[in-house]
Amino acid sequence: MKTRFGLQEFTLGASEYTHARDAGVSKPRPAKGGPANGVTVCSGGIIGMGESLDDRCAMLMTLANLDPQPESVPVNALVPSPGTPLADRPPVDTIEFVRMIATARILMPKSKVRLSAGRLQMSREAQVLCFLAGANSVFYGEKLLTTGNPDVEADRALLRDAGMRPAPPSPPPTNS
Repeated sequence: MKTRFGLQEFTLGASEYTHARDAGVSKPRPAKGGPANGVTVCSGGIIGMGESLDDRCAMLMTLANLDPQPESVPVNALVPSPGTPLADRPPVDTIEFVRMIATARILMPKSKVRLSAGRLQMSREAQVLCFLAGANSVFYGEKLLTTGNPDVEADRALLRDAGMRPAPPSPPPTNS
């Protein structure tokens, strides 16, 4: 199957997948109104779908070259779902995932690099390595679209045990 990963095409197997680029969108663009009006870009990717290291780098470079860079960069590990073309994909290697987080942090130093989908499949140690590599945010709560998240108390314990504390909630944007 062919898909778009950032702006690069790669082959996954039997079915065909497409990215919004095929509908005429060449890359993510800042939303109209911009940060001054409380509108920011949240754009990241899912790894573990059969992409190459070059595909991963191209995706991060695409995001890093946006002006302005995304406010939020979620890095997701594929959570295979039964009955889908990617159901039998192996789990993402922890070191590869940590490298992806570290590279995102280096390329986008002001962005929130978010540890996102796939955390239920990661050990506590893997998650802490991601924080040490530069992740500075997690999606908190019961569910992230179709995949579960660790429960709130487990996340609080992880942060406490790692010597970290949650940041206070961000105030809502004001329209001036």
